[in-house]
Amino acid sequence: MTVHFVSSVIYQELGPYAGCALVGADATVTWAASYWDGSVLTGSGSGHVCYDATVFTGDASGAITGTVGRFEGATGTFTAEASVVNGAFTGTLSGDFD
Repeated sequence: MTVHFVSSVIYQELGPYAGCALVGADATVTWAASYWDGSVLTGSGSGHVCYDATVFTGDASGAITGTVGRFEGATGTFTAEASVVNGAFTGTLSGDFD
């Protein structure tokens, strides 16, 4: 299965944030995953980002907001975790369909 994944994370100016070692901010997240057969999943939600002067990390959760193709009519939720270390991005997106 080939998946093309695009995500946007928007956060306000970093500052003191509970749970972050140095600074952090609230974040909003939108994403879209398109599959080779034309099927599409989209989602949006919120979370936060943290920065400790070396590593950016983030967590988010929200709703699966759009479906096309084999996912038509599906609903559910997602959770996501991501980090950026030395310019390398890693992340996990998990979904729970109703």
